[in-house]
Amino acid sequence: MEAFDLLGQAQVQAEDEPRTFAAVYYNAVEEPIAADFLARLLQLADPEREGIPLKAAYARTIADRLVRSGWYDPVVAAYEVWKAKILAYQQGAE
Repeated sequence: MEAFDLLGQAQVQAEDEPRTFAAVYYNAVEEPIAADFLARLLQLADPEREGIPLKAAYARTIADRLVRSGWYDPVVAAYEVWKAKILAYQQGAE
């Protein structure tokens, strides 16, 4: 739970205006998407099995919203993954 608290307090920069990750998450995911997702999930006969494609569809919706709103850039994300892999390789080689 401590990790979630830290993440929620993390600051993100948006057009020279810092916001908490929690605020970004609430505005981009929780408020517009979460209630509908949970309602549809609970209507399924077997949510654990049938919910997999539903979760995938909502994940795509969230990613699209984040890209359109400027909160997620796939190029930057790929670069950050690449940097993390290089760092992990370098640390393993030492």
